[in-house]
Amino acid sequence: MTIFATQPTPAVTAQPAPVADLSEEIQLSVEREPGDRVRAVRVFDDCYRCNWWVQDERPQLFWLPTATIRKSRFLRASKTGDGLLVDDITAGRSGGGPSHR
Repeated sequence: MTIFATQPTPAVTAQPAPVADLSEEIQLSVEREPGDRVRAVRVFDDCYRCNWWVQDERPQLFWLPTATIRKSRFLRASKTGDGLLVDDITAGRSGGGPSHR
């Protein structure tokens, strides 16, 4: 009589599909003031850091332009049937809610 020991087969778990990077769409959709340059960077999953840069007005070296961050926000973004849904999740933010763009 032969006895075979079997090892348990590890369960295969489905991995969620990767979330598309929406940085460029966020940069184009957020409100801005004249002279603002907006830069959005994906932090993880559907969370982004968005900075509104403004060129410094003071004299500067022509080869070293400088800018200042006027506003910075953490955003959660997703695509819906209505378009891009952007929600400001910055800690301590008061009022407002998600906005469709």
